[in-house]
Amino acid sequence: MSRPISQQEAAIVQWLLDHPGPKEPTGPWSCSATELVVVGGCDCGCCSIDFRPEQDSVRPIRDAIAVLTDGRQSGLILWGTDSTIHSLEVYDLDPNASHELPGVSGLRTWEQRGDIPSAQ
Repeated sequence: MSRPISQQEAAIVQWLLDHPGPKEPTGPWSCSATELVVVGGCDCGCCSIDFRPEQDSVRPIRDAIAVLTDGRQSGLILWGTDSTIHSLEVYDLDPNASHELPGVSGLRTWEQRGDIPSAQ
Protein backbone atom coordinates (compact mmCIF):
# COMPACT_ATOMS: atom_id res chain seq x y z
CA MET A 1 0.00 0.00 0.00
CA SER A 2 1.51 3.29 -1.06
CA ARG A 3 -0.58 6.36 -1.75
CA PRO A 4 -0.39 10.15 -1.48
CA ILE A 5 -1.55 11.58 1.81
CA SER A 6 -5.20 12.74 1.70
CA GLN A 7 -6.10 16.40 2.15
CA GLN A 8 -7.71 15.65 5.53
CA GLU A 9 -4.69 13.66 6.75
CA ALA A 10 -2.30 16.39 5.59
CA ALA A 11 -4.41 19.06 7.32
CA ILE A 12 -4.25 17.10 10.59
CA VAL A 13 -0.47 16.60 10.32
CA GLN A 14 0.00 20.29 9.51
CA TRP A 15 -2.18 21.33 12.46
CA LEU A 16 -0.12 19.12 14.76
CA LEU A 17 3.12 20.61 13.42
CA ASP A 18 1.74 24.13 13.89
CA HIS A 19 0.74 23.50 17.53
CA PRO A 20 3.80 22.23 19.42
CA GLY A 21 3.64 21.57 23.12
CA PRO A 22 6.12 23.25 25.45
CA LYS A 23 8.67 20.42 25.22
CA GLU A 24 8.07 19.23 21.65
CA PRO A 25 10.59 19.77 18.82
CA THR A 26 9.92 22.54 16.33
CA GLY A 27 11.60 21.05 13.24
CA PRO A 28 12.50 21.73 10.52
CA TRP A 29 11.17 18.54 8.99
CA SER A 30 12.50 17.07 5.77
CA CYS A 31 9.18 17.49 3.91
CA SER A 32 5.87 19.29 4.25
CA ALA A 33 2.68 17.53 5.34
CA THR A 34 1.30 17.58 1.78
CA GLU A 35 4.40 15.77 0.45
CA LEU A 36 4.04 12.77 2.76
CA VAL A 37 3.27 9.37 1.24
CA VAL A 38 1.26 6.81 3.18
CA VAL A 39 3.09 3.46 3.12
CA GLY A 40 0.95 1.52 5.59
CA GLY A 41 -1.47 1.62 8.46
CA CYS A 42 -2.86 -0.25 11.41
CA ASP A 43 -4.92 -3.42 10.93
CA CYS A 44 -7.18 -2.85 13.96
CA GLY A 45 -9.64 -0.56 12.13
CA CYS A 46 -8.31 2.73 13.48
CA CYS A 47 -7.19 5.62 11.28
CA SER A 48 -3.47 5.39 12.10
CA ILE A 49 -1.12 5.68 9.10
CA ASP A 50 2.59 5.22 8.48
CA PHE A 51 4.76 7.42 6.29
CA ARG A 52 8.02 5.51 6.79
CA PRO A 53 8.93 2.01 7.91
CA GLU A 54 9.03 1.58 11.69
CA GLN A 55 12.31 2.59 13.35
CA ASP A 56 13.61 2.39 16.91
CA SER A 57 14.67 6.04 17.08
CA VAL A 58 11.22 7.61 16.60
CA ARG A 59 9.39 9.26 19.45
CA PRO A 60 6.22 11.31 19.89
CA ILE A 61 6.81 14.77 18.40
CA ARG A 62 3.22 15.99 18.83
CA ASP A 63 0.34 14.90 21.03
CA ALA A 64 -3.24 16.20 20.77
CA ILE A 65 -6.87 15.40 21.44
CA ALA A 66 -9.85 15.58 19.08
CA VAL A 67 -13.62 15.73 19.35
CA LEU A 68 -15.27 13.57 16.69
CA THR A 69 -18.55 14.36 14.94
CA ASP A 70 -20.42 12.05 17.34
CA GLY A 71 -19.02 13.96 20.37
CA ARG A 72 -16.63 11.22 21.41
CA GLN A 73 -12.93 11.90 21.80
CA SER A 74 -9.79 10.47 20.27
CA GLY A 75 -6.11 11.09 20.81
CA LEU A 76 -3.49 11.75 18.17
CA ILE A 77 0.25 11.21 18.29
CA LEU A 78 2.58 12.30 15.51
CA TRP A 79 5.69 10.08 15.63
CA GLY A 80 9.06 11.04 14.22
CA THR A 81 12.43 12.58 14.93
CA ASP A 82 13.62 16.18 15.05
CA SER A 83 13.77 16.15 11.23
CA THR A 84 11.43 13.40 9.91
CA ILE A 85 7.76 12.51 10.29
CA HIS A 86 7.17 8.77 10.55
CA SER A 87 3.52 8.12 11.41
CA LEU A 88 0.21 9.48 12.65
CA GLU A 89 -1.42 7.45 15.40
CA VAL A 90 -5.14 7.99 16.03
CA TYR A 91 -6.51 6.20 19.08
CA ASP A 92 -9.95 6.18 20.65
CA LEU A 93 -10.53 7.54 24.15
CA ASP A 94 -13.95 5.88 24.35
CA PRO A 95 -14.62 2.13 24.12
CA ASN A 96 -17.56 2.74 21.76
CA ALA A 97 -15.79 5.22 19.50
CA SER A 98 -16.45 5.45 15.80
CA HIS A 99 -12.83 5.04 14.58
CA GLU A 100 -13.21 8.09 12.36
CA LEU A 101 -10.52 10.52 11.33
CA PRO A 102 -11.19 13.80 13.13
CA GLY A 103 -11.66 17.10 11.39
CA VAL A 104 -9.17 19.90 12.03
CA SER A 105 -11.88 21.98 13.73
CA GLY A 106 -12.13 19.35 16.46
CA LEU A 107 -8.40 19.29 17.27
CA ARG A 108 -7.07 20.65 20.57
CA THR A 109 -3.72 20.56 22.31
CA TRP A 110 -3.76 18.77 25.64
CA GLU A 111 -3.35 22.18 27.25
CA GLN A 112 -6.67 23.20 25.58
CA ARG A 113 -8.58 20.10 26.67
CA GLY A 114 -10.66 22.15 29.13
CA ASP A 115 -12.29 23.73 26.07
CA ILE A 116 -13.75 20.38 24.96
CA PRO A 117 -17.44 19.80 25.74
CA SER A 118 -18.38 16.49 27.37
CA ALA A 119 -19.90 13.76 25.19
CA GLN A 120 -23.63 13.44 25.78
